[in-house]
Amino acid sequence: MSMNCSILGLTPAQIDGLVAAPELVTHLVLVAWDETRKAHLDEDRQVRIAEAREQIAQLGPFEPPLDLEEWWHSLHYVLAGEMRPIDGGGDLLLTGQELGEDMGYGPARLHSPAETKDFRRFLETQDLANLQARIGEMSRLGVYPGRGPRGAVTGPANAEFQEMLRNNVCRCFVRLRDYVQKMSDRGNGLLIWVI
Repeated sequence: MSMNCSILGLTPAQIDGLVAAPELVTHLVLVAWDETRKAHLDEDRQVRIAEAREQIAQLGPFEPPLDLEEWWHSLHYVLAGEMRPIDGGGDLLLTGQELGEDMGYGPARLHSPAETKDFRRFLETQDLANLQARIGEMSRLGVYPGRGPRGAVTGPANAEFQEMLRNNVCRCFVRLRDYVQKMSDRGNGLLIWVI
């Protein structure tokens, strides 16, 4: 099972509403999950999502969420240079004000409009060529699970994996950069969670 990271742009009023009622975060994540997955749901799940929509209706309409899928952790590494949280410009995916219940991998994390703007500026300084070089470095160091230097997969399977990793991380970077730019232009903050 993979750990997926999602991001949702929030207006200042929505941020205030969630800070005042953090129990709504779980409902919001359930609705956002439904928006990104659009899967056929059993009747129980449909009822839960309908109830969650009622709970968050008071906060107004939300932006569409961004799903970085399981590639978010590799993207964090190429932006921050570490797998763990650090104190730096590329660390937004693993930091922020914790809000709401533990989603399985910790609570959702909130970033203000000012932090979103700072992250936008950081992302604008990045380019795909440098990111691809860092993806190669990450692979050589064995950062990605199951692909360590001692037990590294070699041959065509490893080459295919490296190409898939490079393509997906670069695709997610472009989607993240564009989403953060749009949210920053609108004066929004960000809510990030991993499930």
